[in-house]
Amino acid sequence: MDWIPSNCFYRFPISRSLCSPISLFENTRSFFVTPKSKLYLVMGCLFLYSILFHPWIFNDIRPALKNSWITFLPQLFFFICTTALVIFNVIPFNSLRLCWPQPKKTLWYVAFMALVPFGIFAICEIIFFGSSTLVHRCQIEFKQADYWTLFLIAPLSEELFFRGLLLHALLTRYSKSWAIVISSILFMLAHGIWAFGPLSLGLIAGWMALKFRSIVPGIIFHTISNAYMPALCKWFPGSYDFISKLPILVK
Repeated sequence: MDWIPSNCFYRFPISRSLCSPISLFENTRSFFVTPKSKLYLVMGCLFLYSILFHPWIFNDIRPALKNSWITFLPQLFFFICTTALVIFNVIPFNSLRLCWPQPKKTLWYVAFMALVPFGIFAICEIIFFGSSTLVHRCQIEFKQADYWTLFLIAPLSEELFFRGLLLHALLTRYSKSWAIVISSILFMLAHGIWAFGPLSLGLIAGWMALKFRSIVPGIIFHTISNAYMPALCKWFPGSYDFISKLPILVK
């Protein structure tokens, strides 16, 4: 142990010594709070996510787990990553944009943007499909775990990670426009498919996060957007049957 100074544990016994655990922790953390390291850590979380959970998306493993709590593991993974990076102060808590400066001013704006597609689908259902409601039957059965995931767990965990952590890390190296585009593409790929639905959701939620300086509008928009599939399946079966044949448009 000749490499350790002889007075290392005597002169600076707590935090000033390079040999103390606290100092080692602080030096390690300071290395990871650089802009480049922040981005690498968040991208590392996404890479680990792709290894752990993409097989569930691409094959029949995930549907077999629908009745188990384990179906929430992908969203739990995003929660754990977000919590860990914030606790270790790699990403400042304020950068998650959990505050909502002007809720009354933006709530109706966000709800309007999210609900416009419902009106479009209703018009298309009446004009193009008419009485096809009795002919088209949705083959998807939504269970209680699906609704918990769609309306609560997924919007919270995914917005915290993608519009909180990831968008903040990208903004340290890219412009606002590129940060939104890159985060949206990664959000789409995290869903395991090239589709317009997750991509457009990511673009709009990312734009909202920067415009309103909060991810709360994006969480609301994400929640309403996740209602599209069960709503189409139940109330607009003709539109759902048509859209389901266009895999590039929906997840």
